[in-house]
Amino acid sequence: MDYRRTLDIFSKYADTTGQDIVTALTDLGTKLADQKGSNNNNYKGPGKRGYSADHKEAAKKIKANKCSRCGSTKDIQRAVVHGSNGKKFTSLCRSCHAKYDNMSKNFK
Repeated sequence: MDYRRTLDIFSKYADTTGQDIVTALTDLGTKLADQKGSNNNNYKGPGKRGYSADHKEAAKKIKANKCSRCGSTKDIQRAVVHGSNGKKFTSLCRSCHAKYDNMSKNFK
């Protein structure tokens, strides 16, 4: 880690805000540490989750070994059932999952 660069950033922050370096460090440190929930820039609101969060949750909940569409046992993935708001999952092989998520058009 480049501590000199980090100190320069804190010094510039202190100069910009008109604070001494210790106050600036405390102020900026508090802002950086308070990134949970609605204070986070990526917060989508209560009950709203992103695409990757749904798939990570599905991977934790389902231990799949067979595709529910074609029956393949190779490259099995967990897929969120569309419209279920991340509450229902199904097991699909990579090919069926791409078709299900309409991603196959990107692989030409």
